[in-house]
Amino acid sequence: MSYQDDESMMRQAGMRADRRRRLMVGALLLAMAAMILIPVVQAFV
Repeated sequence: MSYQDDESMMRQAGMRADRRRRLMVGALLLAMAAMILIPVVQAFV
């Protein structure tokens, strides 16, 4: 196990965590947008 391998593994783990964080943020934004849009759509329909 060389230092370089360890570093690449750390980077991969970081990328995976970043993807999960991005998914969470995306889900939050979607939920917020839905909460705002649904009443607006219902008002127009």
